[in-house]
Amino acid sequence: MSDISGRRNQDQYMLRLPDGMRERLHEEAKSNARSLNAEIVARLDASFLGNRQLSSAVAEFLDRHIQSEVNARLKAIAAKIGGAS
Repeated sequence: MSDISGRRNQDQYMLRLPDGMRERLHEEAKSNARSLNAEIVARLDASFLGNRQLSSAVAEFLDRHIQSEVNARLKAIAAKIGGAS
C-alpha cells in the first residue's frame, strides 16, 4: 500500500520521444535489468552528474591555464626589471 501512495507523491511528466527512441530505451533498460522509467531516470541523473564533472574539469583547466599565464607574465616582468638595472 505504501508503494502506491509513494507513487502518488512522485512527479509525473508526459514525454514525447522521437520515433524509435522508446524502443532503444526499452532495449537498454532490459540489458540493464531496469524498467523503462528507471532507465530514463538513471540516464537523466547521469547527465546531471556528467555536467558537474565537466564543470569541475573546466574550472580546473582554467585555473591551471590562468596560473600558468600569470607565472609567464611575472617571469617576463622580472626579466625586464632585472635587465633594466
